[in-house]
Amino acid sequence: MTDEPKSQLPAKPRSLVIPVAAVLLATAVFAGAFVFLGGIDLVDNILGGGDNAQVTAPVPPKPTEDPDAEAPTPPGDGTAAEETPTAPAAPAPPVSPVSSQAPAPTPPATVVPATGVTVPADARARMYWEQVDSQEQIGKLVGGKISSFSLTPQSATATEARLRVSTNGNDPISGTVVLRAHDGAWFFSSITRDGNASRGAAGRRGDISVIDTIVEQQTASQDVIAAFVDGGYRTVKVNRVSTGSGTVTIDVEFGGGTKPRSAGQIVAISKDINGVKHWFLTSFREL
Repeated sequence: MTDEPKSQLPAKPRSLVIPVAAVLLATAVFAGAFVFLGGIDLVDNILGGGDNAQVTAPVPPKPTEDPDAEAPTPPGDGTAAEETPTAPAAPAPPVSPVSSQAPAPTPPATVVPATGVTVPADARARMYWEQVDSQEQIGKLVGGKISSFSLTPQSATATEARLRVSTNGNDPISGTVVLRAHDGAWFFSSITRDGNASRGAAGRRGDISVIDTIVEQQTASQDVIAAFVDGGYRTVKVNRVSTGSGTVTIDVEFGGGTKPRSAGQIVAISKDINGVKHWFLTSFREL
């Protein structure tokens, strides 16, 4: 056998082995560090790939809105009326208990005290005492002994009227009725039979409460008393006499003159004088 001649390679110089070994060692160290520090993921993130993208907290899905629904208005933005606090209601006033008692009846207009009529003191006293002197005929009237009477003008001035009176009843008489005017109002003064005359006040003073009642109520009775003077009424028919405590009410019918007939009343009150009951005519009124 013949040995083939070996090719003669030139020997590598020793000076190249050391640098190459150093490069390989450095590469190995770099590769190990690259792997240890997550270099592969870093490169992947840089290039936009990989599974290590930053995770964001999930956002709940926005609810589907009704396109026809009105968008809610933030409070206080001026587009909707804001509620104004309502002041508390004032407490209701206490209700007074309803009385079961019936209200007092309204007195007739004819007994309302008159105002603006002045009667002098001496005329007031004379009015009182002339009725005292007329007790015979007034007593018959309140006692139901006169059924009717008629009045005929006799004489009249601006302040005094005299009427002829004729009564019918248990003891008919003829006499005179005197009416006097004070401050434009007419008042009944006396009724006496023929042959009897009133003495008047003669300096005497009368009962103030009785006089006040006469003046007040007769001032309110002008429709009737003035009709006696001017002929509006000429007859008085007595229908019924009602006696109360200190009062007498006589239901009558006025007529016989220029005014239409009218139902009416004559009212009298009593006053004891020296232990004797006396009657005073206070009111003549139409009903």
